[in-house]
Formats: sequence, structure tokens, C-alpha cells
Amino acid sequence: GEKLPLRFPLYVDLSGREVVVVGAGAIAFRRISTLLSFNCPITVVAPEAHEEIRRLHDESKLCLTSKCYEMADIENAFLVIAATNDRVLNHRIAEDADKKSLHCSVADCKEECTFYFPAIVPYPGGVIGICGTGDNHRQTKKISTDIKEFINAKEEA
Repeated sequence: GEKLPLRFPLYVDLSGREVVVVGAGAIAFRRISTLLSFNCPITVVAPEAHEEIRRLHDESKLCLTSKCYEMADIENAFLVIAATNDRVLNHRIAEDADKKSLHCSVADCKEECTFYFPAIVPYPGGVIGICGTGDNHRQTKKISTDIKEFINAKEEA
């Protein structure tokens, strides 16, 4: 297939900017776990939710709305994450986000993403984002792990 372009790493301050995650399964939970470090209000929209996501709602770390997605759910969003297990719904979320000129990460279709959700490696005073072209998640994960190990070894030295 055609090679996807490299993504420019644009680092933005998410403080106080709402991120809407549609879907509440394992992939949504991984995205949310990363977002929790960035001081942004997180709204999760899904009829059913992973137990960990319900726990985060109970701890007031995010707002879980137990319902089916509607376009109005992204009204106040700064970023949108489409992470349902429904291809048709994820496509609709991407189209809705596009109509509102919102950046959207689509878990099951890299071509529909306006941004890729990076692997994140925090270090004292900063963060490293790692982003492949979407063709080889295993390689991106390995590079992320290697960088984490390198930073941990530096901190311990």
C-alpha cells in the first residue's frame, strides 16, 4: 500500500480543554490512562463501560455519560477520540469531528485520524511522544519501551 506521511509532533497544552472519548473498552481505557496526566477534563460517552473507567468516574477523574453517541456530545470538545468497537460509528464520529474542525483520533482506521495518539514517555520536566506511521504498532511500542528503559537507567545512574 501507499506509504503514509510522517506526522509532525505538535505538542499542545490540554489544561482545561475537554477531550471526549467515545467508547469505554480496553483501547479507550489505554487512551484515558495517558490523558489523565495532562490536566484536561475527560468526558467518556458509551452505553457500557469497562470497570476501570467506571472507577475513574466514581473517583471524579473523568465524567462518564452512559448513553449512545450523538454529535452534540462533541460540542465542547478540543480533541475527540473515537474508540468504539463499531467501525460504522467510529467513521461517523470522525465525520462529525471533521464538520466541527476538531482533531480526531480513530482507533480502528489510521486514514481517518487527523492526529495519531502517540506513545508517551514522561521524564522529569517533560514528555517524549513516539509516533509511527501506523503500520507497525509493535515497533513503536518497542521503541517506547527502549526509551523508557534508557531514561530509567539515566535517572538511577
